[in-house]
Amino acid sequence: MASINILLNKAAVASSYVSPFSANRANNGTIDTPSRWLSKITTSAAWIAIDAGAVCYVNRWVARFMGVAGWSASYNMPNYTLQSSMDGNNWTSRDVVNGNTNSITDRTVATFSARYFRMVFNSGPAINPQLASVVEFEVYSAPVLTALAISSGTLTPVFAQGTNAYTATVANSVSSITVTPTAGNYFSAITVNGATVASGSASAALPLNVGANTITVNVTDGTIVNTYIITVTRQQGVVLSGLTAQSGTTNIPLSPSFASATYAYTASVACEISSVTVTPTAGQTGSTITVNNVAVNSGSSSGPISLSIGDNDITVVVSANGISQTYTIKITRAHSAYLSNLTTQAGSTAIALNPAPFAKTTTGYTASVGFDVNSITVTPTAEDSSASITVNGSPVTSGQSSASISLAVGTTIIPVVVTADGVTQNYSITITRVDTSLSNLLLKGMPGNTAMILSPSFQATIFVYTATTGKSQVSFTPTATAAGSSITVGGTLVNSGSSITKTMSSGDNVILIVVTNGGASTTYKVTVTK
Repeated sequence: MASINILLNKAAVASSYVSPFSANRANNGTIDTPSRWLSKITTSAAWIAIDAGAVCYVNRWVARFMGVAGWSASYNMPNYTLQSSMDGNNWTSRDVVNGNTNSITDRTVATFSARYFRMVFNSGPAINPQLASVVEFEVYSAPVLTALAISSGTLTPVFAQGTNAYTATVANSVSSITVTPTAGNYFSAITVNGATVASGSASAALPLNVGANTITVNVTDGTIVNTYIITVTRQQGVVLSGLTAQSGTTNIPLSPSFASATYAYTASVACEISSVTVTPTAGQTGSTITVNNVAVNSGSSSGPISLSIGDNDITVVVSANGISQTYTIKITRAHSAYLSNLTTQAGSTAIALNPAPFAKTTTGYTASVGFDVNSITVTPTAEDSSASITVNGSPVTSGQSSASISLAVGTTIIPVVVTADGVTQNYSITITRVDTSLSNLLLKGMPGNTAMILSPSFQATIFVYTATTGKSQVSFTPTATAAGSSITVGGTLVNSGSSITKTMSSGDNVILIVVTNGGASTTYKVTVTK
């Protein structure tokens, strides 16, 4: 691979020459014995100089000596200097070779520019020290830029011919850019992103996406390509680069997912979430942001924003340089699926629930009732008027009693389900109906131990009776169904199956027999008329 030999067939001169071996035989591209420059070395150095015709940038030079034409290596020049000049008068040494024995000198040097190039010989080879001879003198171009400019923004670092990578930043308003490259060599070919561009001319407009854009400038001499890269970053416009909503430390998913060019979002939260914060991040420095008309720093959270049940609109405005962009978030807070109250009743008598008092987030309750309570009703009250309620699987209007629910002796679980906006909250009431019944009840008139007749006849599930006596005292013998029950007759404790005597007054005497077990009780009422 090679660049261009800028000296080929150009005007050549020399300090002198031995005819017919003139200077122009040393840059004609021909390798043979007749095609060479030959000069005597006298008291001053011999030299050959070639005018490239224009200032060129170069970084390699080649000298071919007699050995390439088939002569002995002893005829190769041992010591010489490469010099360059802009005007052909003032010369600068660029490279020095001493002790050479090779037929070809091929050397790379730091890139420099010049129009004139010469080789200087102070002595010839040992076999013939008074003669200087060169078959070919070649200098090769270096494909470089001497200037590189863009239509917007500033290159960083400042352009230098040997620096190949640059960056630049432009405002969001800059949607395209042109590049003007200037080649060091008039014959160099230049492309910008693959399109040919004349040296010193602007490229076609190159579109810029938001973010980093890579622009490739290739300078080619022959088969050698030198590549310059410009990375142009187009800033975000008056947009947000990030937008999130939070409840405490928990992110609330936005729909759709955030994108700078999407300006409207929605989100849904549970009823329990009564406030949120919003964190907006500006797409470019210097922007100001408000959330619901309150200033917020880029990347920082807003203050808490209260949420009502239903839809809540949050407006985020980002501004810069007199231009504003509005984003909206519609957060829908679900209706409550909680109860605000829950009670149970046996007829008109309230049944206490445990734990108490009622709390909407407490979902399990218990209660115990006596044997005389064989059914109850449940009254649930919804926190939200739009919620629906079922008790034991049947719909119930908020604040109204359910249908009667039968209770067996033992445990009955009553589910209460509240639904709002597709969200369900389950409550349960566990009612324990304790067997606090009597299995038998005997009354006798005293003295005389006269059996008395109850009306109606005794049954465990009948709790009110009457009886008549002419005696001054009545003996009561109650027997509990469940072991461990305690019994009081007219307020006096009596063992199950044992008797207790009560004095009767004239007229009606109301005697209450209370059976207690497991925290529940059942009352039997007997009215004795004397």
